[in-house]
Amino acid sequence: MPKTKSVFETVEKTSNIQVKEHTIFKHQNAQNEIDIENCRRNLNQSVPRSKTGIKRRKLCPDTLTAAVEEAKGGNSSIRKVAKKYELPKSTIFKYLKLNESNDLRNSIQLLKNDVRRVFDPEEEILLCKYLKKAALLHMGLNTKQCRELAYQYAVSKQKTNVPANWETHKMAGIGWLRNFRLRFPVIISTQTRTNKHSESN
Repeated sequence: MPKTKSVFETVEKTSNIQVKEHTIFKHQNAQNEIDIENCRRNLNQSVPRSKTGIKRRKLCPDTLTAAVEEAKGGNSSIRKVAKKYELPKSTIFKYLKLNESNDLRNSIQLLKNDVRRVFDPEEEILLCKYLKKAALLHMGLNTKQCRELAYQYAVSKQKTNVPANWETHKMAGIGWLRNFRLRFPVIISTQTRTNKHSESN
């Protein structure tokens, strides 16, 4: 009889654990839906906030190029050019330095790639759901794998506006991932924590 009682006690404990795990999983799923819904509401925010809470204006590549060319001509001061094009003086000065080192063209091209939106909001929501699911199942994805997945997703959707550097490296650009994190901070942070936990094991 003691052995039979022990068996029943073990089964009862196991059942209680399974019930608790099921409850926790349901709570996580509910929280995930809330996180995704919150991110959906924030998708229309085109101007990201800095860490200090100050809004940063997105740079227009064509406007920046015109401003740098005018400032480079020497006919106008950086202050006047900045006022004319409504750009920070520090930004114009920075890109003038890049022009001197022949890196201006590459920098402007990277800027164009960064501001280009590849996926529509609903497609990004689906991509986020996959990342969230992967995190909950303890299959964390590092940043490179996230970028590769984004590229594969773009290919599967037959996107025609994929930047050239995506095609070259077969993964999304760093700029895209940075903007993606700004739009979906909760999802990416959860996925990253899970990945670190998996790597530690």
